[in-house]
Amino acid sequence: MIPAPDRLVASTLCLRQVALPAALALIKEVGLTAVDIGGLPGYCDHFDPRRTTVDSLAEWAEAVHRSGLRVHTLNVDVGAFNGAAESPELVLARARHCLAAARRVGAHGVTFSPGAPVDRTTRPLGAELAMVAGWFRQVAQDAAAHGLVISFEAPHRGGLIQNAAEAAALMAACDHPNARLVFDVGHHRRVSDDLPGAVRLLAPAIDHVHLKDQAGGKGCYPLGAGEVDFPGLFAALDRGGYRGCFALEFPDAAPTPAGVAALLRASLAYLERLRTASADHPPAPAAPLPLTPLSR
Repeated sequence: MIPAPDRLVASTLCLRQVALPAALALIKEVGLTAVDIGGLPGYCDHFDPRRTTVDSLAEWAEAVHRSGLRVHTLNVDVGAFNGAAESPELVLARARHCLAAARRVGAHGVTFSPGAPVDRTTRPLGAELAMVAGWFRQVAQDAAAHGLVISFEAPHRGGLIQNAAEAAALMAACDHPNARLVFDVGHHRRVSDDLPGAVRLLAPAIDHVHLKDQAGGKGCYPLGAGEVDFPGLFAALDRGGYRGCFALEFPDAAPTPAGVAALLRASLAYLERLRTASADHPPAPAAPLPLTPLSR
């Protein structure tokens, strides 16, 4: 089943070059009604997950409410429970602050990184998963008490989890119904061309999906203009019983707000063509836009 408009979300990572109010206004102008707000310090500063005071939330939450958009999730970097730079207790305090922010704006949940990469020859994955899962179970319990979920973007380039099998192991280690996965099309495709296979393995644990198209390792293409087989992906998700949301997330989006708006509109138009196409008349591929990825 092709996602209907009411299941679509826009990530503010697409507009990380502008302030949050401007990002929210453009997303609304494009015609979307829900957002995933990035809180990745130094990369997307639309939420600060490290200012762990209640007072710091007031102005931010007011800007979100003024937009009229529904907040689906916060996508945050609070540090790593298995990192050496900060104590796990500090990371836990930041995670709880993010849950408080999610409650304040009526969000569905919060997305975290499951952990920092390690040298597997000296720190086996099983031991790392057991350690981070113990902390994340506390976060999941707090989330459940307030009607929220936590989710992990795993696998993720440069993170602890490297493929779908390891993501499944993370879920087994966490063993909590409110700890789930983000299925990020780009990250899964970097490690395997078998997206349907990854969906089959992870379907029961998928909370929401990050949609992006890719070509040549770049994620600056509208849906349908790159190399991803979206009809095949949607069919696999449907077979797996998936009924959640889909977030348009283009971390290599255009360098101007107008370019991002064009990318989002082209992606929405492609999904509409998929919804109205028949098996005998598949949609024409979307034309690539002349976009330049943002510098990292």
